[in-house]
Amino acid sequence: MYRLIIIDDDAGTSNNLGNYFPWEEHGFQVMEKFYDGYTACEYLKKHTVDLIISDIKMPVMDGIELAKWLYEQGSKPLHGGDPVCLPGRCAAWQHFCERISVALLSAA
Repeated sequence: MYRLIIIDDDAGTSNNLGNYFPWEEHGFQVMEKFYDGYTACEYLKKHTVDLIISDIKMPVMDGIELAKWLYEQGSKPLHGGDPVCLPGRCAAWQHFCERISVALLSAA
């Protein structure tokens, strides 16, 4: 079984995604559900997973900051690679593009 965590500040979304999709039929086990990236980060310091599904726009630590942290860790919390899925709505996509633009300008 592949190990999966779900991160979304909307408890309804996180719970629905974790509880109502037949993950086990597809070879996944939902290890935990988190409501912000920081709490997930703390978990990932002690555990490895195969897949992370994270919201982009969240309080405390958003999905972009979490992805950056994972990159800085050399993806050590991810077993065998870097599968991070950042689904979102249009407003979240705009937030993502703004964050990427700032990062690119800062790196220049």
